[in-house]
Amino acid sequence: MIFYFPPRMENPFVRILLGVAAFAVIVGVAMVALPVILGVMAFCFAAGLLYWLYLKFTGKLSGAASMEETIRESMNRAEAESRSRYEYEERVEVGMIETSDKKRWKMNDVEDIEESPKGTK
Repeated sequence: MIFYFPPRMENPFVRILLGVAAFAVIVGVAMVALPVILGVMAFCFAAGLLYWLYLKFTGKLSGAASMEETIRESMNRAEAESRSRYEYEERVEVGMIETSDKKRWKMNDVEDIEESPKGTK
């Protein structure tokens, strides 16, 4: 014997009756489940609201302005730390190049060297 679901019915009255019964079961489950779902959602909302009020009154909840100040302070601290880490003293030593007879050498600019022909000074 082969089991068919839903069973074949030749009588249209029985089909309509089973359809109405299935619809009633679905509506009944929804009527029971919907208040439960809405109750859980209301409980979560109330718990979140109470937690927010707790944080607000204990001062643990920071506003947007204080968050912006905190970010700005941390950025300034990081910038000062990086500047101090890579800070170096710039030393410029200028020395005179002298020959044995105390004449000073003159350094020509690159343009002067390029303009003068090779072999002439």
